[in-house]
Amino acid sequence: MLTEEELVHAISFGRRILWFCGLFHCKHLKKHFAYNYARVLLLLFSLPFPTLIIVQLARTDSNLAAFLELGMYFLGSFWISIETFVQIIILKRVAELEGILESDYQYFKPENKRQLQFILAKNARLMHISKTVLGFVYTFAFLFILCPLLTNQSLTIPMWMPFENQEFSAYLYQSCYLLILCCVYPLLHNTFLGPILMATAQLQILKDNLLHATDRSELEDVLTQEKRIQDRLKRCVRQHNALLRFIAKVQHILAPVFLGNILFTVLGICFTVLQIIMATDNTNLVVLVSYLGILIFQMYLTCWVGNDLITESSDITEACYMSDWYTCSITTRKMFIVIMANTQEPIVLQSVIFPVSFVTFATILRSSYSYYTVFSGAYEN
Repeated sequence: MLTEEELVHAISFGRRILWFCGLFHCKHLKKHFAYNYARVLLLLFSLPFPTLIIVQLARTDSNLAAFLELGMYFLGSFWISIETFVQIIILKRVAELEGILESDYQYFKPENKRQLQFILAKNARLMHISKTVLGFVYTFAFLFILCPLLTNQSLTIPMWMPFENQEFSAYLYQSCYLLILCCVYPLLHNTFLGPILMATAQLQILKDNLLHATDRSELEDVLTQEKRIQDRLKRCVRQHNALLRFIAKVQHILAPVFLGNILFTVLGICFTVLQIIMATDNTNLVVLVSYLGILIFQMYLTCWVGNDLITESSDITEACYMSDWYTCSITTRKMFIVIMANTQEPIVLQSVIFPVSFVTFATILRSSYSYYTVFSGAYEN
């Protein structure tokens, strides 16, 4: 079975990279000697990106097309910088979630190999998600970096640089910026998905405990069997309460992150689609389509994980019903009824305003299209 430390890190991917970059530490990952220096250097290198775009925009007489192009780049880089900065601050509080897992370890630990498999399956899902997102973002980064070398067409974002050869210095800076961003940003995002996947795995364990709460041993008399079943149900109630505390903490910490993701995705999609329509060469079109795919796919993953939590929590009452409750005494049946009454409402993560679910994902796509039509109409006029 899993120890406390193994349970805390059972569903995680990329934390050591964040630790190396000076962005994450916890009880089991202490700060290294260059931790603070690595964080400062990373922030100093990344934060000036949107400012340099604004300076270039102020120095250039631009038409509407150029303004929209620079506006999209500024919006994307500015929001990513703000969102990453907020996520780095919130990342410190992930240790609080680990503290809850450790303090309620007796309720969260898997009791058998079947329950252990629930946690391992969620960890495998997180690894698959992380590798897929990293594959997308690095494909986008390498398209940006290699395109000028292979096609002689520059994809460099217009920005002011304090050097004589501005185009080359901008290309070099933006290439390094993209590589760092592609390394850090997806891992930050997936670090926040880990606790939600852990909560989903714990819901599966709770349902398994309820389903097998009525298992009996032929070596025990009826009264002993009933007492054992009631003790299991009491433990399930305490497990459910501990899980609700954990999920409430997850929502309290991560709600601003999810709201930022939703707002950025809506604006990013409509600006990117508008740029795709305005694109004049195929190379730029490929990069924009890749960027659009990353935006949609990342938001889909967040809503998918949140929707999975809703689905698993909705099935708790079904797990009670599928057990052999009808073979129990009246008192034990009443305990089942109380548990079912208290678990009828599904658990929904809120991003301050919107629920994190497939319904929100569909709303994001509709809102993005609505904003796009407004911007497209303004551009045509």
